[in-house]
Amino acid sequence: MSLPSDCSEALVACERLAAAGQVQSCLAKSQALLAQAQSLKLERLQGQAGHWLAHSLLRQGELDACRQAGQAALGCLTGLPDWRSRVHCTLTLACAQALAYPEALHHADQALREAELSGNAKLKAWALNRLGATQVDLGDTRQGRALLQQSLEMARQHADLELQFAAHNNLGTYLNWRSLGRLAPGETHEEALTLAAEHLRLAQELAQRMGHPVALALSEANLAWLLREQGDLPASLTHARQALELAQAASLAQVASHARLEEALTLIELGDAQAAHVLLQLNSAGLSARDHWGQMSHWRALVQAQRALQLFEPALHSQQRYYELAMDEVRVRNELHLLMLRRQHELDLARAQAHRAKLEAEMQRLRAEQMRREAHEDMLTGLYNRRFVAEQLPVLRVRSQALGRPLLALMLDVDHFKQVNDRLGHRAGDQVLRELGSLLLQHTRVSDLAARMGGEEFLLLMPDTEPSRALDVAERLRTRVAEHDWGPLAPGQQVTISLGLAPVAEGEAALEPADAALYRAKAEGRNCVRCSWPDPGGSSAPARHTAPGPLV
Repeated sequence: MSLPSDCSEALVACERLAAAGQVQSCLAKSQALLAQAQSLKLERLQGQAGHWLAHSLLRQGELDACRQAGQAALGCLTGLPDWRSRVHCTLTLACAQALAYPEALHHADQALREAELSGNAKLKAWALNRLGATQVDLGDTRQGRALLQQSLEMARQHADLELQFAAHNNLGTYLNWRSLGRLAPGETHEEALTLAAEHLRLAQELAQRMGHPVALALSEANLAWLLREQGDLPASLTHARQALELAQAASLAQVASHARLEEALTLIELGDAQAAHVLLQLNSAGLSARDHWGQMSHWRALVQAQRALQLFEPALHSQQRYYELAMDEVRVRNELHLLMLRRQHELDLARAQAHRAKLEAEMQRLRAEQMRREAHEDMLTGLYNRRFVAEQLPVLRVRSQALGRPLLALMLDVDHFKQVNDRLGHRAGDQVLRELGSLLLQHTRVSDLAARMGGEEFLLLMPDTEPSRALDVAERLRTRVAEHDWGPLAPGQQVTISLGLAPVAEGEAALEPADAALYRAKAEGRNCVRCSWPDPGGSSAPARHTAPGPLV
């Protein structure tokens, strides 16, 4: 269903106002659009308007209202992963600032998942940015920095100035004392501060290029912190006051509070604790009760000012309040870490169980394969056995008849095999059979079936094979066996075979023609091939002998 033209225009206006940093105007426009969407029962539009409403409320520091609007918007955006990813990004920031870390992590993960579903690379970059910032808040600086850096690289690829600003800003402020000064493992304070300065300078340049009020106010406030850390207090004071002016002009209550805190901390270091105390008293009225980091920063700064003014009793009260907030933060962080460890344990356990199940399934498969091999393979030679021939012969015969093509059987038997066993032992006899099985496989095609029928008797079934070719195979096999080096069994040892070739017959007597031809070969001197059909001259196929040599 297409939107009414005025609704479409209002939705575009919300996006334009948000991009320009006009928070109050975007808030009013999104509220009016949401009311209109509700009256028209346009669920998708309610979700889209709700996104811009949540976005504006976050800018104003109204965290509870932001989370309520965001959750309502998600309920209206089913099947729209691009819009859902945007809402989850907003809720990530709101939850993190309210110290609701489990929810923040959930929304960050969902933002990334929805972005990937949408196939929108920019949304994925924003989701990575929010996830990285959350990881930094949780103390995983290495992982957080890596995600933020990945987001920055993607932003550069798409030439997205706002996203580049967000990445540089977050990379520059992760060391800020408001995040308890966490450093990456092996990193010094000086190294981190140098890196922070580089990112914050780039963030300021991007903010100036965009002319975005929110970006300008944030960059000025963060530079005030950086300059105070570097010892340039006059410059820090100038940037803090500039940040406050920009934030108040754009109705950015949360950024304004941040700017006042930076100004107060700088005034304390300049020795003007009285002015800092007055400023902090003014700032307390604008602090959101849900802005946990803002509250901690405020009470920490107030302690410093009151101690400098020797207001020890108020300082003790402020210290107690800061301590309570800090302990709340530690408690929530520890609970979350415990939850993450429990989830990791559950994940590791599930992986171990899945791996065990996979191993058990593989063992079952191997056992089944072993049983199949034992049922169908001759364990001595690795060829198929009589049982498998009995199963496959009817199948091959039906196929041969359907195609009108010949199916030939070549039976072969080791000549005087009993003498090998009697003279050299059964181990040598087994070796002869293994060698013969290997020679037989060398003369087979993929479509052929080679089997040991029992004892020293072997079979080669040859589908779709003309008699002349089958006879050539038989002769080459006979010659190969006779010329094989059997010396390792016993000096001067020679082995020969007799072979019978015939078409496969019908019924239970399928192999009898080939078997009869084999017996004829043995009766006519061994070491030869005999066939069950006449050659073109009308006589039986002649015996084919090897060169003279001792027969076994």
